[in-house]
Amino acid sequence: MYYLLHGPDTFSSAEEIAALKRQVGAPEVVDLNTNTLDGRTLTMADLSHACDALPFLSDRRLVIVEGLVARLSTGEKGRAVSASDKDLLTQIVAYIPKLPETTDLVLLESDLVAPKHPLYELAAQKGAGRLKTFPLLRDPDLERWIAERARAKGVKIDAQAVHELALSTGNDLRLLDNELAKLAAYAGAEQRVRVEDVHRLVSAVREESIFEMVDALGQRNGSAAMRLFHGLLGEGKEPLYVFSMIARQFRLLLQAKSLAEQQAALPQLMKELGLRHEFVATKLLAQARNFSLGRLQGIYRELQRIDVAIKTGRVEPELALDVFITEVCGDERARPSVPRRGGGAP
Repeated sequence: MYYLLHGPDTFSSAEEIAALKRQVGAPEVVDLNTNTLDGRTLTMADLSHACDALPFLSDRRLVIVEGLVARLSTGEKGRAVSASDKDLLTQIVAYIPKLPETTDLVLLESDLVAPKHPLYELAAQKGAGRLKTFPLLRDPDLERWIAERARAKGVKIDAQAVHELALSTGNDLRLLDNELAKLAAYAGAEQRVRVEDVHRLVSAVREESIFEMVDALGQRNGSAAMRLFHGLLGEGKEPLYVFSMIARQFRLLLQAKSLAEQQAALPQLMKELGLRHEFVATKLLAQARNFSLGRLQGIYRELQRIDVAIKTGRVEPELALDVFITEVCGDERARPSVPRRGGGAP
């Protein structure tokens, strides 16, 4: 089966990937039957080799390709797709309908794909594939998501508390999910979450600390970034919560950088990013200058990989972030190993 998962809500797309991995089989064979490929360097031979392989001790195998559609689309500042990439696109479009029945191929994109793109059109065809879009949620969809997520966790929550939670965290679903878990533990099975509980328990995002940490990453100052990260842990912040804040910040930076290169005005940028304060948007733009668009895209793809690894139990959040900071700052000296790609040989 062919899937196209696209859109900036990487929390939901990571959950979708985790669900697809569970379909592969027992946990002990998932890595053996999963390949994650970098779409920026993918060749047709790489793709067919991974997809045509038979599953090992399972009925299915999963092949995930990240960033391929972005490569096979008009690039930044109107860069045309190369002749070799056009040829690759033609080959892939012809190959996908011939996928082995035992293989699920997922193209994963952090940006929305244009409906006229051949790989979008193929996924949208009835019987040819499955298309799932993950846009950033805004009111009232965001509040509806919070209410539904709370019900799924067995949490009773007042409408005003839902509204306040949305205001406190914005549309970062990963952060919202963490805060709902805290509220659920606090309220217990028989109680209802009220707006006072949200005020009491939901921490405002420590934007200043995260800005400082991302500044350090932009300057490749690993010691400062590591000190700030472990300082947050020392304050009692959960590693998964800190990861949520870092992922949120890099998502905003990537969007801000893209809009800035399109000469978007500050009010438009604030509207697109859901920012309520001008000083936050101004600071975000200043920080984005520390990174190229390509580097931000690479960092964000790495955060997506970490997110999936955490959700599938392959790595602990604190270890993943230690390695992430080390890698972003370019220090290759003795570091712990975090799974980066599906481990099984095809």
